[in-house]
Amino acid sequence: MKAELLWTEHLSPTSIRMRWRASVDALEFEPGQFYRFTFNDSDGAFERSYTFAQYENDCPAGHFDLLISETKGEEPRNYCSTRRRV
Repeated sequence: MKAELLWTEHLSPTSIRMRWRASVDALEFEPGQFYRFTFNDSDGAFERSYTFAQYENDCPAGHFDLLISETKGEEPRNYCSTRRRV
């Protein structure tokens, strides 16, 4: 699956919500299951694992949200705060 970041919303000083458009209409997952994402930016590729949870029904088909919290000492590149492709 490929995905493109559409927008971000800062929910707190250390949390960000990101809306992505995926190359598929639906993504099957089991609660607690992790997906490994490869992000690409100007410094190259890096990976992060995330688990999905649906807390709202405002995502159109083919879209998903990630809620990411900053980890102390983590570089901004790994925090995913800029426009990226997954």
